[in-house]
Amino acid sequence: MDVTKHNFYEELENILAAIEDSTFLSIDGEFTGLDAEGCSHIAPFDTPSERYSKLKNGSTDFLLLQFGLCVFKVDEKKHLYEARPYNFYLFPSQPHRNAPDKRFMCQSSSIDFLVSHGFDFNKVFRE
Repeated sequence: MDVTKHNFYEELENILAAIEDSTFLSIDGEFTGLDAEGCSHIAPFDTPSERYSKLKNGSTDFLLLQFGLCVFKVDEKKHLYEARPYNFYLFPSQPHRNAPDKRFMCQSSSIDFLVSHGFDFNKVFRE
């Protein structure tokens, strides 16, 4: 389910209930870039902690465009998992002229990746 500023409050109660009732969760993020310094160099033998640290340190100047949350619940009778995915589209709009104006960087390879995978930028900026 796509969650935007237009339906966030309408869906919030259902999302919180799904989280409360879940067996486990997974999260994901889509950013305007991943490596500001160009030096993360993820190595094949990096531990998950090392990989996370490199990506985190290189991505602080980029904007999180979409936060993905998938709520999983086990169905014991059917021996399967029910998955409920939620995509939260995020953009720091300026509520009025005198409010702080957020600046962020974009990395062309990240934008190309998002475009090639059908990412809907209109939902970020308009919805």
